[in-house]
Amino acid sequence: MRPILFVNGAVLAIISLPLLIIEMLNRGADQPFLKAFGMIIFVGLGLMLAARGGSIRFSNKQIFVLTASIWVTLTSAATLPFWIYGMSLSDAVFEATSGITTTGATVLVGLDDLPNSILMWRAFLQWLGGIGIVVTAIALLPFLGIGGMQLFRTESSETSEKELPSAAKLASTTMWYIWF
Repeated sequence: MRPILFVNGAVLAIISLPLLIIEMLNRGADQPFLKAFGMIIFVGLGLMLAARGGSIRFSNKQIFVLTASIWVTLTSAATLPFWIYGMSLSDAVFEATSGITTTGATVLVGLDDLPNSILMWRAFLQWLGGIGIVVTAIALLPFLGIGGMQLFRTESSETSEKELPSAAKLASTTMWYIWF
């Protein structure tokens, strides 16, 4: 349970950083982002401190729990700025879930009239859902002791030999190619 809490806390701490950047840009509805940043970073660092110590090793069961808990944690954190901005809770959850799952659906009306900070948060969630989670997961999971072959074994009953380079090598090469 400790590694799951630690990783969820780290996810919260990481997701709070763009909120601070949006706040620093001060482009519209800045108050929701400062409040959301404070709440999310507090909970994230609290989880990380509470779960510190020991090694971070996961069993197959824990990987499945970790995946589900990260989706719930990430969606809850992404909901906060929308909700604090004044949206109903159901609309805020819908917007956050829509962004993280990259469906692009929205319940917002008059997007042109919304503050730039809300639009920037929506765009960030779309990016995070589209490429951020995949690349980050592939690049970071080996550091947490979860290799690509372990994930492959949990998803498939086939046992075959490795034919491709490691997932971490592929992800890091792809990130460098895209960014530079």
